[in-house]
Amino acid sequence: MKYISIILMSLFLVGNANADTRTIQIIPSKKFDVYKGGGQLICIDTYKFVYTLMRAGPSWTSTMTQFFEDKDCKSLPAKC
Repeated sequence: MKYISIILMSLFLVGNANADTRTIQIIPSKKFDVYKGGGQLICIDTYKFVYTLMRAGPSWTSTMTQFFEDKDCKSLPAKC
């Protein structure tokens, strides 16, 4: 019984996830007031995100933020 549950759990945990990703616009680093790095406006599964890569001391820092828009007094994710 123990081996069957291990096999079933491993089958549930193994999966393949794909997302349609494309770059809409490359944002230069001078817009972010950083020494090195920059940003990209990207579209992931028809939703807009901003991806930034900045130099923070000896290491790099990356962030991803989703765009939202106001529709009928509701905050909804912006579509590409």
